[in-house]
Amino acid sequence: MLGLTATPERMDGGDLLSLCQENLVFEASVPDGISAGLICAFQYFGVPNVVDYANIPWRNARFDPTELTSAVATEARAQNALEQFRKHGAQRCIAFCCSQRHANFMTEFFDARGLRAVAVHAGNESSPRTTSLQQLESGELDVIFSVDIFNEGVDVPNIDTVLMLRPTESTVIWMQQFGRGLRRAPNKPCLKVIDYIGNHRSFLMKLRSIAAIADRNANSIGALRKLLDEVIKEKLDLPEGCSVTYELESVEILENLLRPARPEAALEAFYEDFLERHGVRPTASKLSTKVSILAGTANALGSDLYLA
Repeated sequence: MLGLTATPERMDGGDLLSLCQENLVFEASVPDGISAGLICAFQYFGVPNVVDYANIPWRNARFDPTELTSAVATEARAQNALEQFRKHGAQRCIAFCCSQRHANFMTEFFDARGLRAVAVHAGNESSPRTTSLQQLESGELDVIFSVDIFNEGVDVPNIDTVLMLRPTESTVIWMQQFGRGLRRAPNKPCLKVIDYIGNHRSFLMKLRSIAAIADRNANSIGALRKLLDEVIKEKLDLPEGCSVTYELESVEILENLLRPARPEAALEAFYEDFLERHGVRPTASKLSTKVSILAGTANALGSDLYLA
């Protein structure tokens, strides 16, 4: 039996390799595909988010959807998105929104300012999916605002811009959205990716996604700090024609999220981060290992670590 998959890391935590007796025959990363000329190069722009996520309730490893929509579906956020699109974008864009109301709001905002835009989602106000994709491909549309429906299964090679307007729960979802624009096409030198960076620990998932693209280990905060430093100093090893750029304010947001915390806060952050990434609570052994590390840190800092 030969197993083939584009998503070896599963959202449901399934172990696909076990179906083939752990016998991995071949694997290829995004850099491998770009270097081989199978997919196109990319230019990634990490831009600062005007939304204050500290005020949005966080439950079950995600933001409250109603509160999130209210925070992002605003004139100020939409105007910023329009400016970023005009600054960094190309011609045919898929924009990922957090809700149907958000997608409809963005469509009306862009439409009123001279861009040809539609919203495609599972609601009654959605434009037809197939027709919209055809119009985007032919150049009759500039932007499709989508809600999850185009995460995978879209075959429009000349999509040249991906606009990420929503927080992302996992690297799998992020990579699926990023991959919508990686198909090669005539007169398409590269994919432009515009990604918002916000002031909540969940946005470290975006930095982990960059690590995944660069085929780098990002399993620790230290590894993420090193990765960000390489990006800032333009030393990140990427295929020819590719780049990762963070605006200064985005760098400051990420540096704050990566700043070492007091041991008590670090333990809580470890628990929440583990739960977000894996969908399950860390085992007692993993927590005890972390506690030992933090206890040593607390001792070095001359502070105490209390656990209930």
